[in-house]
Amino acid sequence: YMQLHEAVRSVVQRLAAAVEPVPSDEMATMLEAAITQHDLHEHGYRDDFLQLAGTLVGYFAASRSGLEPEPATPICVQVVGGEIFALPDDVLVGPDGQRIVRSIRTGHRRSKAGKDVGSAAFLLAARSAFPGAQVHLVHLADGNAEPVPLTDKEVANRKTKLEGFLEDVRQGRFPMERSEFTCPNCPAFFICGPVPDGEMEKTFA
Repeated sequence: YMQLHEAVRSVVQRLAAAVEPVPSDEMATMLEAAITQHDLHEHGYRDDFLQLAGTLVGYFAASRSGLEPEPATPICVQVVGGEIFALPDDVLVGPDGQRIVRSIRTGHRRSKAGKDVGSAAFLLAARSAFPGAQVHLVHLADGNAEPVPLTDKEVANRKTKLEGFLEDVRQGRFPMERSEFTCPNCPAFFICGPVPDGEMEKTFA
């Protein structure tokens, strides 16, 4: 099932990066290729996976109707102790010229979606890069797009918490919290453990 989400995510990324709307037949070809690339083409539920993927990708395409896409580039916000960078999944411009900066999630909306520190960081970075922009979370499995549901007070509280996290990282204080949900997708899954001395630097491809 995780492979299906990865397949959908790969197609959504290609659609978001396209300069012009992608015809439905080309979209279907992309989905077929993604299903194969993620080893689902010989699965017993291959046709069901393809249909579900088509529904998710179809909603994404429909949600951009009437809006002008812009290239998504990294956005940044200054906080105490450093800078936070984020890469929007989708940046759209409405007929009135207002931007909509979107984070795309392939699954269902959880009860606390958009209330976490990560969503607050994304919101802060989007507001910093595009003052006055709308900042949306999109859940493809629900066919739903909505603004990040944080009040100004909640944003301020999470910004303070985020700055505390950065200080903990600088001090080497981030104990492991095992999770069956987050651990499998963590890039450090197989090397999780004590952090070596010295500075860390993340290199983005």
